[in-house]
Amino acid sequence: MDEYRTLLAKTDPAVFEAIAGEEARQKRGVEMIPSENYTYPEVLVALGSVFTNKYAEGYPGRRYYGGQEYTDAIENLARERAKELFRCEHANVQPLSGSPMNQAVYLAFMKPGDTILGMDLSHGGHLTHGAPVSHMGQIFHFVRYKTDPEHEGRIDFDALRKVRDADISDISRDVNDDKWIVAFEGDDSPVYYYLYDRASKQATMLFSNRPDLEKYKLAKVRPIEYKARDGMTIYGYLTTSAGADPKNLPMVVFPHGGPWGRDLWGYDPWAQWLANRGYAVLQPNFRASTGYGKQYLNAGDRQWAGAMHTDLLDGKDWVVKQGVADPNKICIMGGSYGGYATLAGVAFSPDAFACGVDIVGPSNLNTLLKTIPPYWSTFVAIFHKRMGEDEAFLKTQSPLFKADQIKAPLLIGQGANDPRVNKAESDQIVAAMRKNNKPVEYYVFPDEGHGFARPENRMAFNAASEVFLARYLGGRFEPPTDAEKKLLESVKQ
Repeated sequence: MDEYRTLLAKTDPAVFEAIAGEEARQKRGVEMIPSENYTYPEVLVALGSVFTNKYAEGYPGRRYYGGQEYTDAIENLARERAKELFRCEHANVQPLSGSPMNQAVYLAFMKPGDTILGMDLSHGGHLTHGAPVSHMGQIFHFVRYKTDPEHEGRIDFDALRKVRDADISDISRDVNDDKWIVAFEGDDSPVYYYLYDRASKQATMLFSNRPDLEKYKLAKVRPIEYKARDGMTIYGYLTTSAGADPKNLPMVVFPHGGPWGRDLWGYDPWAQWLANRGYAVLQPNFRASTGYGKQYLNAGDRQWAGAMHTDLLDGKDWVVKQGVADPNKICIMGGSYGGYATLAGVAFSPDAFACGVDIVGPSNLNTLLKTIPPYWSTFVAIFHKRMGEDEAFLKTQSPLFKADQIKAPLLIGQGANDPRVNKAESDQIVAAMRKNNKPVEYYVFPDEGHGFARPENRMAFNAASEVFLARYLGGRFEPPTDAEKKLLESVKQ
């Protein structure tokens, strides 16, 4: 430990002073920034996020961004410097994001308890002020000098926030970091791209990714949270028609697929389409959704027809209590797992929904697991952990075996070549509905798989969905074109 401190004091006394203590940090104007918890037992030499072609000579046509790709030559150089500076025979070279533009910054993480030293290969492998240089307990800390806020980009982001009411989703910078191309991703607009000049703090609009949408007033997407019946907080999004009074509206509950995925804030074509037709759209990130931590994800294990289902019901009831939705005019609609959730919604809670739209949703979890495609074979263990593997239990989670309880009319769309949710999944529930004399419309597209990829098929089924929803919820609809009518007639079963 002492030899590293001595080396650091000789090579870079300013950094040594900066880590000496809080008083020294305050004196020199440095700040401690928490980083991730690394516990590597050996030196870890990490590649900076961007480095110049200087260290890529002999590799024409290859440019290195984001630390995604790097050469043996650079690895070897890092290891040589690590061995020279830190007396380390072995080093593991890995990418590290967040380094300054056009520099090849390497960071050396010593074994727990040692000081972290950094080196900047773009300046001959010298120790650098900007590198992480302190380790306390099991948590590494970044130490960096407080520079002018404008240099750090704080003023830039303050200026960019005034350009559009949207998230900054991407920034591309020129080699001098003087000009940026910035993408703004909002909930009620297409993605806009601007050229931003850092000197003048001015942004010039270049284009949007969907210019035809620019002339329309789109709906705002509201992040929400509500309590499930067991006390767990559930997150999601609520969209209502642009310009409409959000009171006592017909509503579509639209659970996402996966189910191990999530809906995000931003422009969503499904939500915008349904909101345009006069519906409130609830997109709950029920338990088992990703993005909220392992506890949230794991809370959905073996709960397909349990708490994952009641999370949707609780979300529906929450929106009703807010006065936004009419409790008698609520439909459930979704694809893949969202299709399953639709079938579960009308089967396990037959009085909860006025109708359902199921797109490629499984109805029998046992047959679903038995027909998993070969390219999902490595994923089977996850299915068993998350869904269960006991056939008797899975039967209790399958809407097919509660089909006699269904009261709400169903619209079902299926791809004939679906390798994930076989056509038999829809065939079974349709047969059960018809056996029980329950209303069901069924469309099977012969040139589709898991979902509708061909635009003409997608538009035709959406046209059928609009008419179906309007029939039971009373929203607006655009009648199918003659071509869409002909297509729908040819695939109806």
